Amino acid sequence: MLRTQASRCILLLASIQGWAQHATPSLCPVVKGWVAHDGVLYLKSSFQVDRRALGPGPKGGSKGAWALARVREGSVQSLARFEALISVSEARRRAILEHQLIDNWPGRGYSPVRQDIQAFLEFGSRMLNEGDSFEYHFLSSRHFWMRFGEGEWHAFQGEELTGAMLSVIYRPCPANQEAVASLEKGLGDLLAKSP
Repeated sequence: MLRTQASRCILLLASIQGWAQHATPSLCPVVKGWVAHDGVLYLKSSFQVDRRALGPGPKGGSKGAWALARVREGSVQSLARFEALISVSEARRRAILEHQLIDNWPGRGYSPVRQDIQAFLEFGSRMLNEGDSFEYHFLSSRHFWMRFGEGEWHAFQGEELTGAMLSVIYRPCPANQEAVASLEKGLGDLLAKSP
């Protein structure tokens, strides 16, 4: 019984520490961009990163590409915010998210009946009206938070789900190619300004 109570205390403390870490991020704005779907601009994007965790970057080569790779692998905290430019139904949002997860899932373990996938799709597949916003805050390669507008943050865990969403946001594809290219350039500029 004492072990059970101790485990609960440890989990509660970890949750409090995780929320405190989330609530007070040291994130630096980097750049804004656009995301298209089926050739239509439908999201305005903005990105922030933990500048201190990036460090000075490499001495040679593209600092922007190096920093983007670190963000994409989840070794640096980042926040991606999106604002809807057009209205998107709940069913359409779910179809977009499912397609993104299938295309970016690491390995062959994707299954729509997995609890982590179901929980994410249930939370993330909300109707978006023009001007609505949502955010992803990636704490690591295994843990991220999501929220709509100024609502409460919802936590998601697991290396596969987090890795898939990091890839959705930060891997160039036709939908977000310009946004990711701007982010890479912005990260390079950010590192170049540092002593």
